[in-house]
Amino acid sequence: MDKLKFTLAQNTKYILSHILGIFQIFTKKNSRKNGISVMIRVRDEEDWIARSLLSINDFADEVVIVNNNSTDRTLDEIERIKEKLNYQLIIENEASNDIIKVSNHALSLTSFRWIFRWDSDFIAHTSGKFNIINLRKLLLDLPQSKHYLIYPLTVSFAGDLFHVKVGKEIHSEGYIHTWHPKLRYIKKGKFEVLKTPFFYT
Repeated sequence: MDKLKFTLAQNTKYILSHILGIFQIFTKKNSRKNGISVMIRVRDEEDWIARSLLSINDFADEVVIVNNNSTDRTLDEIERIKEKLNYQLIIENEASNDIIKVSNHALSLTSFRWIFRWDSDFIAHTSGKFNIINLRKLLLDLPQSKHYLIYPLTVSFAGDLFHVKVGKEIHSEGYIHTWHPKLRYIKKGKFEVLKTPFFYT
């Protein structure tokens, strides 16, 4: 029964989003260039950050990194591979322990139409059927007159690339969305959520 309710809720949200999407005809066309900004918040991610950045080398036009009080070699690891990166790299510091402030800082630094909130321990597929370059092509081909919010599915390896964690292996972390000046991260209960205008599809 719970599964049925969840499915109905998903379907209802999907239908409403398309109805509300009609209002997009009254909004201005996105003024940003049709490219992809990836925003990453980092704190002590020396083990993963280099692999993560290299895995999106052919996906992103720009990567915004907001360093949040790292005390390990995270920044050194970024510097080590910087010459291998094909995209524009922006790095700024944010000392606040408020994750909402950190996220909104990163969001404010982006400059392309598409924004992907990426975690520093994400590793993208770079070959085969699930090559992230396919996602890039899909996003850039979507109508530029509309606004989108997408929840990508990820697979958790729990720190082990050879053994997937038992439990909720497939879940959604991060957001892919188009830019709008009214976008902002807010706190909802215990969670951080992206607040979007009602006409996002």
